[in-house]
Order: sequence, then structure tokens, then C-alpha cells
Amino acid sequence: MSKWDKLFHSYRWMTAYRINPQYELNFSNCKEPFHIVSTQKHHWCADPFLFEKDNKIYLFCEYTNENKSKSYIAYKELYPVEEKKWSLAYEFSGHTSYPCIFEFKDNLYMIPEIVFANEIVVLKFNFSNEKWEHYSTLLTGKNCPDTTFVEIDGLPYIFIYEIESHYKRYLHLSLLDVELRKIINDRVVEQYNCPDGRPGGNCIKVDNKLIRVVQPGINHYGERLSFRQFSFVDDKYDENELFVVEPSDVVISTKNKVIGLHTFNRVNNIEVIDLLYKSKLEILKPIKLLFKKLGLFGFGYYDLKEKRVFKDK
Repeated sequence: MSKWDKLFHSYRWMTAYRINPQYELNFSNCKEPFHIVSTQKHHWCADPFLFEKDNKIYLFCEYTNENKSKSYIAYKELYPVEEKKWSLAYEFSGHTSYPCIFEFKDNLYMIPEIVFANEIVVLKFNFSNEKWEHYSTLLTGKNCPDTTFVEIDGLPYIFIYEIESHYKRYLHLSLLDVELRKIINDRVVEQYNCPDGRPGGNCIKVDNKLIRVVQPGINHYGERLSFRQFSFVDDKYDENELFVVEPSDVVISTKNKVIGLHTFNRVNNIEVIDLLYKSKLEILKPIKLLFKKLGLFGFGYYDLKEKRVFKDK
């Protein structure tokens, strides 16, 4: 990215969805275009996750206020009717993303990414007051983005992607207690000497096979998606790549050129993906950057000073 690009262009993530008529997890056969999800002005959304309830499918995203450079978790109905309005699901003091939402034992949970706090926390949805509430803190003191839940043989596990340094990264498969309050068995199943292996969406079950979505970033962040079948039997982990999806493979309904992608999810035949694109020339961008730095006219950066988010009782 040149200095000119940084000064006069923005690189934005947008979320898109489609109805896959074939129900197959196959990008090469399905040419149905993805449609861009609407957002408020000066906002964009990424890290899309889906949740189905009462024949409706809801979209949860990292929702970013571009002027404030602040992200929180927001949601709206996506199918059968896409709502225009976004609602706040949960907001932390710092950057919040990757709202990994899942059900377990008739309860609804979320593990959002809050690497600014070096913590992995679990939120639980309280159906009586319809609010997300802090439920447990699973880990502290490590840089672990995009933690992803997976149920294996009825037991709750999480994939933890630990970044020790650029050349030292570890994929953990950790067993949780049945109440999802603590890790009771942690194991490193893969080690990487480059930015590979990072989760890129919920695990997908196809014909009793488990598939893990991965966002490799070996050459640059968001370069492609990798779909990898995995198994975990008798404490032995095995993983094999089935296929990859390049930005050029994604057909969208607008003229934007897709130059990156890093999260994919699906429920039934509804699929969502986030896409990176380069904005048109923004003559006023240098002025906006100055306003952000000075905190003028409603612009500004969120506070990164707070490191601790929760203190469990």
C-alpha cells in the first residue's frame, strides 16, 4: 500500500450474503452473486456470523464507526427480510470483533474477540431480559484472536489461536467443562512459523465431516480462505485442506473489486462472507485524519488504555 493510497483512499470491509440454491459448500459450482449488506453512513461491518430462530436468520458482525475507529458487536435480521436498522448486541471499552455465536445445551453463547484486553471471555444470552451478559473468563494474558467453538462427540471444545510472535503461532484445541466456565484440558494441535491457521468462521458439518474455515495471511492479511477437514480421535488431531477461495472467486452484485476476505459462515443455504475493497478517491481524508488525531467535530480514536474488562465474582 503506497503513501498515496493511505492518504487519499480507505480500505473498508463489507459483509455480503447470498442464498445458495445448491446447498453445497462449493464456490466453484455456485455462481449466485453475494449481495452487500446495508450499513449506516460512515459505518462498515465485518466478521459475519449467523444465528437462526423462529425461521428467521440474524446477522451478527463487528460493526465499526469509521469516524471513531471504534468497533462493537451489532446485529439485525438478515433473512427472510433484511432489516435496515442495526441494534447493539454488546460493547467493550476497546476494539471488539469476531462474534462467534453458538448454541450448547439449549443456551445461546458468544465468544467475541477482545485481544486489546488479552482475554478470552464467554457471553451468555439472557432470554428473560434479552441481553448479552458476561458469563465466564476462560483465559487471560495471551494474544488469542478469533476463538471458535466446536462441538465434538457432544463435548464442548474451542479452537484457540495463540500468537506469540510473527513466527510463533499455535493452534490449541481445548476442552471446556460442560458449563463453559473453564478450560479443563488444553492441547496444542498445530504450530505455525508464519501467519497461517487462524480461524475464519464457525466450523461446518457436512455429511458427518467437520470442516474448519481458516484465514491464512502468509503474504498479507485477508489474502484467501482455506476450508480444511479435521478430525480428533483418541487425542490425535488431523487436518487436510479441501479447497481455497481467493478474492477473485467471489462474485458480488456490485462493481467493487474484492481484494481481501477473512470470514465465512453459513446457516442452511444462507451464506455470509466479508470482503475488503478500496474506496474511491477521498480528497477530504487527510482532513478527517487530522480531526481524528485532535478529537475535533465528533471524530476521534477509542481509548486503548483499559486492559482489564471483567473481574469474575
